[in-house]
Amino acid sequence: MFLAMGAWTRPDGMVFAAAGAVLILIGAARRAGPLTLLKVFILIGAFVAPWEYFKLKSGLSGEYIPLLTTQNFWGNLGRLDTIVLYMLSYMFAGVGLFNFTWWGLTVSSIINWRGIASREIVVLYALICIQLIAYALMYVLAPGDFTRNMEETLPGRLVHLVPLVMMLAAVNLNTFLYKRDIKEAEAQKAEGAEGGG
Repeated sequence: MFLAMGAWTRPDGMVFAAAGAVLILIGAARRAGPLTLLKVFILIGAFVAPWEYFKLKSGLSGEYIPLLTTQNFWGNLGRLDTIVLYMLSYMFAGVGLFNFTWWGLTVSSIINWRGIASREIVVLYALICIQLIAYALMYVLAPGDFTRNMEETLPGRLVHLVPLVMMLAAVNLNTFLYKRDIKEAEAQKAEGAEGGG
């Protein structure tokens, strides 16, 4: 529901909602029946469809949709290295709380590297990566001075990911500590069994 509501905020919210819906459906497809999957579609559609219908009737199409052509994409693909370096620099090079958030995710990912492959954590990483790729694609397609476009719009876009980044960092640390506690409990149990024997 919150993913669907994100589609109301701005055009990139639709990317987030779509990515989340696809990941939910992929994750639920093996365990859920057709009725459950239908409920997911209805829940997301109940939020997204009215807004998209309103935009369609009002002529408010996304600003990047008309630019999404193969000619424009391949013609501007040379920007990609500059875009990626700028995004990484903005995320990691500063010393503010925003930068500490991304460093926190990086450190927690290293600490919990054994648990990253779990389905729940993979979904969270996928949501962040898909959104970052979508932002990079927007700048590849952007007309005019794309560097100035990044300077003006990237802060407002990346800040929307901060809650999810913080959540993923917390999940990483919680998973690591939980597994460590289990190992310690098992070790103590084994020592007790050996002592009793």
